[in-house]
Amino acid sequence: MDPVALVVTSAALQAAGSTLQKQRVAARVPQTPLGQLLRRPQAFFVPLLGDRRWLLGGALGLAGGIVGLQAVPLVDLSVLKALGRLETLLVVVAGVVLLGERLRAVEVGGLALLLAGALVLALHGGVATGVAATRETHLALVAAVLAVVLYLALRGPRTGTRGSELALAAAAGLLFGTGDILVKGATEAVEAAAQSGFRVADAGSLAELAGTPEFLIAVPTYVLGGILMQAAFSVGRVAVIGAVMAIGSVALPIGFGLLVLGEQATGLRLAGIAAVALGTVLIARRGPSTVAGAGFADRLRAITEDVQPDTEDGRNRVLRHAVTRRLLDDPVVYYADLTEEERTYLDRQRGPLLRRIQQATGLVPEVRAEGIALVDPTGEATDLAMPEEGTDGHATLLVAEYLAAAPAEGRPVPLDELHRHLAAMAQRHRTHWRKTAAEPGAERELTARALHRLTALGLVRMSGEQVTALPAIARYRYAEPTIVGKKDA
Repeated sequence: MDPVALVVTSAALQAAGSTLQKQRVAARVPQTPLGQLLRRPQAFFVPLLGDRRWLLGGALGLAGGIVGLQAVPLVDLSVLKALGRLETLLVVVAGVVLLGERLRAVEVGGLALLLAGALVLALHGGVATGVAATRETHLALVAAVLAVVLYLALRGPRTGTRGSELALAAAAGLLFGTGDILVKGATEAVEAAAQSGFRVADAGSLAELAGTPEFLIAVPTYVLGGILMQAAFSVGRVAVIGAVMAIGSVALPIGFGLLVLGEQATGLRLAGIAAVALGTVLIARRGPSTVAGAGFADRLRAITEDVQPDTEDGRNRVLRHAVTRRLLDDPVVYYADLTEEERTYLDRQRGPLLRRIQQATGLVPEVRAEGIALVDPTGEATDLAMPEEGTDGHATLLVAEYLAAAPAEGRPVPLDELHRHLAAMAQRHRTHWRKTAAEPGAERELTARALHRLTALGLVRMSGEQVTALPAIARYRYAEPTIVGKKDA
C-alpha cells in the first residue's frame, strides 16, 4: 500500500477514536484532577473500561497507530507528521456533515490550505531522505522532554482549570511527539537489519521491533501521554486540547526530522508543510495576530475561545449559546457556576429560553432555587441511570442518601467515612448484592463507582479526599415515614 495512503488512513482512524473517547470521558469521569487520577487510577479507568464506546474509540486509535506504523520507515518524519494533520481536517468535516456545524470563510480557507499542503506532500514527499539518529540523541531527547513534562504536570494544576487543561494537553503532545521519533528510530533499525524490510504483518519484524531499546522506551512514553490526554479530556475542551497537543506532537517531530535527521528540505516540501501549518492556524477561532495576551498560555487560550462581538445583539447571542449549551450538556446547571453575565441573561430570558428548549428537545425543565435541570422523561438522553438496578446501582443510591444529609451539617464528607458506610451496607445487604461486594476492600471500588456516577450527574463534587454534596442531591434525602390514623385491628 502507498505510504501516503497509509498515513491518511491512520489519521482518519485516530481522529474518530480520539473524538469518541473525549465524549465518553466527559460523560463518565468529568472534572478529574491529575492528582486524583494518579492516586486512584482504578476509579478513573474502571468506569471507562465498562463503556463500549470508549473502548471502541481506543480500538480505532490503536488501529490507526498500527496502520501508521507501517508507513513510518517509508516516509520522512517531517512529511509523516504534516500529513497527520489531516486528522484535523477530518474532524472538522465530520462536524459539518454529521453535526450540521457551520464554517466561516476563513475556516474554509484554512481547510483548503490544509488539503492543498497535504496533496503537495503526497506528490513530492513520499520518499525517505533523512539519516538515522544515534541512540544517544534519542536518550538526550527523552531526558529533555521528561523534564519539560514534569514541569508542566506540576505547574499546570496550580493555575486553575484552564491552566491545567493547557499544561496537560501540551505535556501529552510532547510525549506523543517523542514516541513518534523513537518509533521512527526503531523501525529504521529493523528496516536496516532485516533483508525483507519492516512489515507490520510479519511476526518476525514485530518481534525485532519490540526488542529495540527505542521501542521499549516509546511504549511507556505513549502510555504516559495517553494518561495525560485522558486527564486533559476530563477537565478541558476538545478544541483546546487538540490545538495544544498539536504543538508537541507535530512541531517536535517536524523540527527533529529537518534539523537532526537532515531530511530533504526542498521548496515544495517546505511549501507543503507551511500550507498545512497555516491551514491549521486558520481553522482556529481567532488568528494569532489578533490576540493581545501577555503570556503564552493566555494567547493560546484566546485563540480557541469564542470572539466576543461588540454589539449588544452579538453579545446576547454568545450568552444565549453558552447558556443553552450548559443546559443541554450538564445534568444540572447551578447558578453559582455561571458567570455574572450568564446569570443575568438567564434571569431575564429564563422563561422563553426554557420554553424553546422544551419544544425542540422534549426535555422538561425543573427550576429550583439553586439551579436548573432538564429532565428527560424517556430516559434516552443519558447512559447513567439514577436509580439503577444491581449492586452498583443500589450502592450509589445508598451513598446519595447518606450524602444528602451532609449539607444540613454544613460539612464535606471524608472519603474514608464513605468507605466505612458502604462496608456496613455491604454486610447488611449481602444476601441481595453480588458475593464479592462483602469482601474486605471491596467497599473502595463500590465507593469509587458510586462517586463517579454521582459526579457525572452533578450531584456531588470531589476535592482531594473530601466529597461535597451539591443541592440537587436533596431529592434523595428521605424522611422517616409518618403513619396517619389508627392502625386497623
